Parts: sequence; structure tokens; C-alpha cells
Amino acid sequence: APGSCARTCCVGGRRLGPAGRRVQLSVAPGAMVELALLVAVVVVLLTAALAFLLAPKKQIDSILLVGMCGAGKTSLYSRLREGRLLPTVTSMTENACVMEPGSLHAKQVRLVDLAGHPRLRSRREKYTASAKGIVVMVDAVDLLPNVNGTSELLLELFTDPVLMRKRVPVLVACNKTDRITAYSEAQVQKRLEREIQQLRSTREALTDTAEKGAKSDSLATKSKTKAGSTFKMDDAPLQVQFCEVSVLNDKVAPIREFIETC
Repeated sequence: APGSCARTCCVGGRRLGPAGRRVQLSVAPGAMVELALLVAVVVVLLTAALAFLLAPKKQIDSILLVGMCGAGKTSLYSRLREGRLLPTVTSMTENACVMEPGSLHAKQVRLVDLAGHPRLRSRREKYTASAKGIVVMVDAVDLLPNVNGTSELLLELFTDPVLMRKRVPVLVACNKTDRITAYSEAQVQKRLEREIQQLRSTREALTDTAEKGAKSDSLATKSKTKAGSTFKMDDAPLQVQFCEVSVLNDKVAPIREFIETC
């Protein structure tokens, strides 16, 4: 009507001017270009983030510290990681840390202290694929009470298919050899060889005659040792070295040298 104020209204999602006339909304060409560029940048960033998340992560080599409870694994772990001894308790789970290049190895390595209780040994499987070397800690003072468990542990390592395929070296570190009552590394080696031989003989005796034809002693099959012969560490399917150390007195140079050469 004459004299009335011009108004607009929206009908069916369309904006109408006075007398129902359609109003054309325009967007500046520059704004469209900026929007297209923004969308392109977002797509590129999302693609890059997705590719990073899905890309296979580089595996860090691991040095495994294994052995019976009380052998000194956790003390060695703190000695290598912190450069000093820290108060320790019997481990019920593994301790792990990444050591930067130059601290233990020329490359970055993961140091893993695995619990010594037999029921917890299965956790070792989590790290065997990345294992670069294995340090078996042995209490050279209390050897006799632990010689059976340590021998069983070595047998597990000698028959592990992953370790076999990768030829992972093993260092048996005789700890506490600074004490007068400690066994020497030669004595520890002979005791372990004798015990491993007894374990093999027992397993062979328990194996059914019918099964022997299809399944022989696993260690004899995977090493140079023939079933029934005397076992020697030189016949083991993995390279085994022995050394004498004292974690308490920071005499662990052989272990450091072993890790450096892994």
C-alpha cells in the first residue's frame, strides 16, 4: 500500500522482497575461491594425518633381561638406565624403557626387565619379535637352588622358533662373583650343561615310543647335539657366552660390551 514500509518475507525457503518479488543473493567470486582453498587445505591435512596413523611404525630393537627371581635383573636394569642402583622389589610385571643412541648402543634400543616368576615368563613372547640380544642373569652365590629353573629357562630360549630364526645371541651373566662363595663362570656353565642334559634325558624318557618316531627331542633337533649325547653350550642353537659381573659394585662392562655388539 502507498506509504507503507517495504518488507521482505521468506516463503518456501526463498527470500521475497516487497510485493513478493524474489531477492537475488550473490556471493563474491573471491569468497568462493577462499572457501575452495580452505576445503583443499583441510582435505590435505586430514589425508596426511590418516597416512601417519596408518603407516607401520618402525620397530625398536629390544635387549631382554631374564633370569630367576633375585638374580639381579632389576638391579641391572636400574644400573644401566640410571647409572646407579635403586631400591627394588620382586617384579610382577616387566620394566621397559627406550635408551637413546650412544647410551647402550649406537642405535636406539629398548631395555626390558622381565619378571622372573615362571608363571610370568609368557610375557617374554611380547618382545621376542624385536629381541636383539638376551642377558640371562644368574645368581652365582645361590646357584644350586636355582640351577633347575635357569636351565629350563635356557631350554625355552633354545627352542623358541622366533629366536632361532633371528639367531639372537645370549649372554649368561654370573652375578655376585665378587663374593668368596660365588661359583666361577666355568663352574656355572658346567652346572647348567649338566642340568640341561638331565632335563633332556627326563623328557626323552617320558616321551612315548610311538611319538618318538614322529617327534624327537626339540633341542636335539634344533641344535648340533644328538639325542642321548652330552649337551654342551657350544652345541646350543643360539650363540651363548658367559661372563662374571657384580651389579652391586658396578662391574657390568661385559654386559655393556655384549649389548653394543648385538
